Order: sequence, then C-alpha cells, then structure tokens
Amino acid sequence: MALLKFLIIIVFNLSLGLTPVLLIIGFLFYPKEKKYIGYKQIPLTPAFAYRKKEQLMRKIHRLLHDYLEECESLDQNSRVAKWEQKAFKSAFEKYGWIDDIRWLPGVIKEKIHHFISTVAYEVVRQFLRKFVPFLIEKYKLESYIAIIDKKLDVEVIKEFFMKYIFKYIMIVLAICYGLLGLFNGFLFLIIK
Repeated sequence: MALLKFLIIIVFNLSLGLTPVLLIIGFLFYPKEKKYIGYKQIPLTPAFAYRKKEQLMRKIHRLLHDYLEECESLDQNSRVAKWEQKAFKSAFEKYGWIDDIRWLPGVIKEKIHHFISTVAYEVVRQFLRKFVPFLIEKYKLESYIAIIDKKLDVEVIKEFFMKYIFKYIMIVLAICYGLLGLFNGFLFLIIK
C-alpha cells in the first residue's frame, strides 16, 4: 500500500508540472477554427495563434488602405503630412548654416534657406504621395499580402514549436517534477 501511495505521489507531481504546459499548447494551437454552441461562439476559439494570424493580416490590409487614403488626403494631421513637415523641419535645421554666410544679404539667405527646405519638403511629398502609391499599384502589393497570408501557415509554426521547443520543455519539466515527485515520495515514506 505504501508503494502504491509512493507511485501516486510521483504521478501526481508529474501531472501537476506537465498540465500547465499542455494547457498552454491547447491555448496556442487548438482548435483551428471557430467553435459554436448553438449560435454563440465559444470564447478563445480559434486558438491564439490562428486568431493572431487573422488579426495580423487584417492590420496589414488596414495599414496599406489607410496609407493610400492618407496620400490622397489634404489633412495636415495625417501621418504622411507629418512626415512631410518633419522633412521640411529637418532640412531647415540641417541647412541652418546658410544663415551664417556673412557676404549674403539677410533676405537672400532667408529665401535660399526656405527654398532648400521647400525642395526637401516637395521631394518627400512627391515620393510619399505619388511614387510609393505608384509602386504599390505597379507591383500589386495587395496580391503579395494575400500570398503572405497563404504562406504564413500556423501549422508550420506549430510543427517547429512541437519539434524544437515543446519536446525539450516537456523533457526538462518531466525530469524536474519527476525528481520532485521522488523526493516527495521518499519524504512520505520517511514521515510515515
């Protein structure tokens, strides 16, 4: 009877250590699709990795769509407009040495300084609002996003995780909790 209790203690310690890892694997990779009870979706379905992949693809599409909208917008608070303003300020600061030229009149220095900053602003403006959208359209970036969506397979990540990470975590935890179970079992036998 004492031997049976000794073995139960070891098995209990092993299950206590390995159960959280198995729950994490289940949370990450199982189930693959949404599950329903009646018409209500069960929370946490699909699994975390599948949900995050869907969210990532939606975010990439949204970022591309938002960028193209901002390129057409005249709103001065858009990201593209802020980048343009930042280019102007950066060029204005970088070419501040023009104001230090002594032999030029102040009005000419100011006009040259402002002209160079405006050129930098316009180059960045044309690049961000015309050239980048042209490249997006020419190379059909949305089709590449669709390809990434197909190629970014969670099953590959799951396979890698199970082969190279999960296996070793289970071995280390089995050894640690097995030794802990042996220690607890011997402690039980000594105290009894």
